[in-house]
Amino acid sequence: MVRFILALLMFALAARADDHADDPSFATLIPPASTGVAGNLERDLDVDWFRFTAAPTIVYTVTVTALTLWDQDIGYRAFAAGDTLYQTNSAFMPGGVSRVVWTNEGGERPYFIGVEGLFQFTTGTYAVAVSTNDADGDDDGMADAWENAVFGTTARDGTGDDDGDGVADIDEYRSGTQATNAASRLVIISLSGDHEVEWPAVTYGSYRVEATSNLLNESSWQLRGTYEQGPAPGPAAFIDPQTNLPARMWRVRYE
Repeated sequence: MVRFILALLMFALAARADDHADDPSFATLIPPASTGVAGNLERDLDVDWFRFTAAPTIVYTVTVTALTLWDQDIGYRAFAAGDTLYQTNSAFMPGGVSRVVWTNEGGERPYFIGVEGLFQFTTGTYAVAVSTNDADGDDDGMADAWENAVFGTTARDGTGDDDGDGVADIDEYRSGTQATNAASRLVIISLSGDHEVEWPAVTYGSYRVEATSNLLNESSWQLRGTYEQGPAPGPAAFIDPQTNLPARMWRVRYE
């Protein structure tokens, strides 16, 4: 009898196994050009998290369609541990559809989508899709729509430096700076003492601040901290709490 009950419990747990992580840090990747990813809210208060990589200046439409799920709520985040940027649900939409239309005003990086039941005890299946025009037909790492909007052509391969500011086109694309404006680039603009660094940050930019005392040794760069920019571009600053270290060189990297 005990074995039978244990078997039933194991079967029930298996049946309720989560198909997508409840933690955005382990979100399921939605591949480029995907027509949709299936999901199942197996239990009360289940939240499924997804992520996709957004190209700069491109418009994205995130659509969640209920299948056996009655109604759903979706939340949209810039950072896994950050606040929700947009939230909507399917309560007043025909066909059980929730939709968010959004433009990436920053650099190339992942964004996160959370799907949950609109009301308590709501379970069932659904599909989530991300549609956009971020195709990269010439496979140079830059979305064709971005290239045409910025350069008027897709002939550039990313290795050049259109505005002559010392930053390659592909790096400007990734970091969300303006590739045709020499005044727009990811660069340290101020150092205060040996422990405070400032740079211009883009909307929802994610940065690594690193330091070294030996420029000849690439492996000597150490992570001193990270920084996440808010919904508006502007100056960013990092203050290293350790001020008694030897003289250091600094760099800021977009990630």
